[in-house]
Amino acid sequence: MWGCTFIAGIAFSEITPFMSLYVGELGNFTKAQVSLYSGLVFAATFFVTAIVSPLWGALADRKGRKIMLIRAAVGMAVAMFLMGLVTNVWQLIGLRALQGLFSGFISNAQALIASQTPRNHAGRALGTLVTGSTSGMLMGPVIGGLLAQFMSIRVTFFITAGLLMLAGLASACSSKSTLCRHRVRKAANQVWPGCWANLRTLS
Repeated sequence: MWGCTFIAGIAFSEITPFMSLYVGELGNFTKAQVSLYSGLVFAATFFVTAIVSPLWGALADRKGRKIMLIRAAVGMAVAMFLMGLVTNVWQLIGLRALQGLFSGFISNAQALIASQTPRNHAGRALGTLVTGSTSGMLMGPVIGGLLAQFMSIRVTFFITAGLLMLAGLASACSSKSTLCRHRVRKAANQVWPGCWANLRTLS
């Protein structure tokens, strides 16, 4: 899971160095307009995230954290890929809002680790997990700047989408859903007392 959050951290931050430049390429804007649209592009993701996060959290409690990790990774990968194809700034703002709609990868990863780790080791596990996302976010702008310089801004969006898909695939293969664990425990708690009672009767 550390590797998943590391990859996700890179993907989230590697587009930040050139986002304003990308906005400038999407139209014949003045400096004031570029500043305004850049602000909207950045704000759209966080605004939508603030609205939908409680809803995704409630759904994760019912369906499990693992499916939420896959949902977040795949949804944001699609949004990132489409950002590399936009032709105007409003499309970019809309896709940034879509990215916010599918957000929650790192927070769900933290909740998953917290629920699967013994309480006396939870602090250490969560601290280690945070180093993954933080390291990725630190390296992301450097990687993104190099990719944009030697390839292109649009290609960097496609690479970012690939990284998010990789994080989703790794999450799907890495750990069992907490919901499945709870169901197994519940079934075991129901079955074993009955078996024990039957054994005592036979003896």
